[in-house]
Amino acid sequence: MTLDRKTAPTPQPLGTFKLAQASSTQLDNGAGVHFINLGEQKIVRIEFVLHAGTWNELEKGQSYFALKMLNEGTSKLNSTKIAEYVASYGAFLEFNHGADRVSITLYALEKHLNTLVALVDELLNDSKFAEEDIANLKNITSQSLKTNLEKTSFVATRLFREQLFGKSHPYGSNFESKAIEQLSPNSLWSFYQKFIKGYNNLQIFVAGSYNQDNVFAILNTYFGKKSCAKIITPTFETQPSSEKYTAIVKEGALQTSIRLGKKVMDRSHPDYHQLLVVNELLGGFFGSRLMKNIREDKGFTYGIGSSINVFEHEAYLVIGTDVKKEVAAQTFDEIEKEIKILQTELVEEEELENVKNYILGSFMGSINTPFSLMDKFKTIHYSKLAYSYYDRYYETVGNISAATVREMAQQYLNYDEMVKVSVG
Repeated sequence: MTLDRKTAPTPQPLGTFKLAQASSTQLDNGAGVHFINLGEQKIVRIEFVLHAGTWNELEKGQSYFALKMLNEGTSKLNSTKIAEYVASYGAFLEFNHGADRVSITLYALEKHLNTLVALVDELLNDSKFAEEDIANLKNITSQSLKTNLEKTSFVATRLFREQLFGKSHPYGSNFESKAIEQLSPNSLWSFYQKFIKGYNNLQIFVAGSYNQDNVFAILNTYFGKKSCAKIITPTFETQPSSEKYTAIVKEGALQTSIRLGKKVMDRSHPDYHQLLVVNELLGGFFGSRLMKNIREDKGFTYGIGSSINVFEHEAYLVIGTDVKKEVAAQTFDEIEKEIKILQTELVEEEELENVKNYILGSFMGSINTPFSLMDKFKTIHYSKLAYSYYDRYYETVGNISAATVREMAQQYLNYDEMVKVSVG
């Protein structure tokens, strides 16, 4: 039979799904442990997550540098020995910093877990914080910052969040060279002792195929005996800029980076899933309206997109692209035009169905590994939601109407309320 490569296959209904759920328990000290135990390969991913992000800082940079220092050496091992030790077991370590939380992630074979979890315990509890290592890390970070500040896209993203949340808010604050220079070893050590070594709200997420009783016993041996802090999270008020448009001119820049958007609701809001569909139509995937207009029709850019980003305490929608500076103003106009079309006209049924199928198809493709299933659990765990969140998501996306899309666009995509920045 000859394949017909000119005609796209007819879309088929996706049907229902059943999401494999995590099981949860606690170590002896009350730290939460969550398991997804699936698959055939005896590969395990263990994430050690702490509330020790930017939100908990008293000085800018404390959280970032304290986390990075964990990999620089302990009283027994320097950074080179740590890397060699991990590699000798065919394992991998990641250190991830965020505004709300930080994490150490271990990928390893189950048979090596006891040895490697012991190493993670050593990194968390016996980091050296040598002044020479801190100085080197600060120098590397300063040089990297200097390089990035020459990039219009980097500056635009920083400026957008600063304008949206305020310079003093954890979600809007940015690294500056002066702050890096002023950060003292004592300040980093204090933050490390309180939030990282103190196991502030420690949660452990284990995904892969393994003997669950064995893994729990290992984790409890190394992490269940020391007290687990639960420091009350501070509160911050957003202080958005009164200016709705801010431009920075960079001489010699070959492009202008545009960012615009506004704060929106978080995952617990009943309209959240409906707004996700509106966002997808506007700029959430390659076939979106912004891509068709500004990339394909106008040729202003290689790519433009919109996304909804959710932190623990706030959420926002952002539209971003890089264009020639000569067409920056027109690009803003075209974005406004596409938003107003969504607010005034009903989307055609075929387009809406294509977007709904894309969203649900992407979702189904994202739940086929134990690691991705754990990521889905972490989303609802830190949003304080139940697994029914995903049932509502599937049902809402599948049944949303063109009238609801227009209503959501009218309610949440007010262009005049959006913070707008351009750098270039």
